[in-house]
Amino acid sequence: MKKTVRILSFILCFVMMFSCVSLAAGTEEKPFENSEFFEYGDYTVHYRRFLPEGGTKGRIIMLHGFVCSTYAWNNMAAEMTEKGYECLLIDLPGFGYTTREDENTNFVPRETLVKELAETIAPMNEWIVAGHSMGGGVSMNIAVENPDIKALLLYCPAPINEMPQAMKGFMTGKFMSGLMNTITPVITKLTPLVRVALLMASMDWEFTKNYDLSGITVPMALPKTGGNLFRTSFTATVTDFEKVKELKMPVLLVNATKDLILTGQMKEQIETELEPDMLYEVETGHFCIENRSEELADVTENFLNENL
Repeated sequence: MKKTVRILSFILCFVMMFSCVSLAAGTEEKPFENSEFFEYGDYTVHYRRFLPEGGTKGRIIMLHGFVCSTYAWNNMAAEMTEKGYECLLIDLPGFGYTTREDENTNFVPRETLVKELAETIAPMNEWIVAGHSMGGGVSMNIAVENPDIKALLLYCPAPINEMPQAMKGFMTGKFMSGLMNTITPVITKLTPLVRVALLMASMDWEFTKNYDLSGITVPMALPKTGGNLFRTSFTATVTDFEKVKELKMPVLLVNATKDLILTGQMKEQIETELEPDMLYEVETGHFCIENRSEELADVTENFLNENL
């Protein structure tokens, strides 16, 4: 029971920390100049492609963390595209500009949606998969289901743990979803909290004070976002570390020395289970892919050159 309370408190903390003033009540037809949409069943998946000039050295799928979106990968995508890599940024269900699930949604796992979308561009064995935070957990699942991917890049990855199924009906039901959908817009008006949250996540004041808040606020203001924070946590595919141990593709693991989001136990678990080909520690907080993108792009390029 204590573990359940901690998990639910953690999710509520993220809602409080990363939600801020709403800049829009809806979304434009194309949120970004390079926005595209992929239809699959009941889902409309928002994605963006960053294409290099000239030849392509490789293709990278980039998956964001909790309460984030493709916006979080802007800097890394720009850096890696400059180095010759095509980057495919995807909003996972419940976040960014992708479908919000509810009780009427014909559920499809996140891993399946990512694969189906990626394969409209190239077979999975041509892709490198990268994930940050929650997206790192999704990326590990994708690697387990698609062991022929070229490489796995993990930046402060968060394993996906099983939620207490006895509470699933209540936490994902109409009452709780409606409550969260009502609370979230109210919380998003507490503007000062976002700067504190970003500072805690990045441990970088210069980055924090210059950050364009709309990258978080606009998608967080969309209808049904609040209810999806719990729903996606209960429906997520749990990380199977027994299968993760068997992964054969090259693995890069990046940890942040000042990370206040991931616990030492979580970091140790992933290091032990993954046995990465390269472990790199970056001197910053959890949002390393944003405020240390140039450094991590160089590390990533060197890793791929040495291992592919």
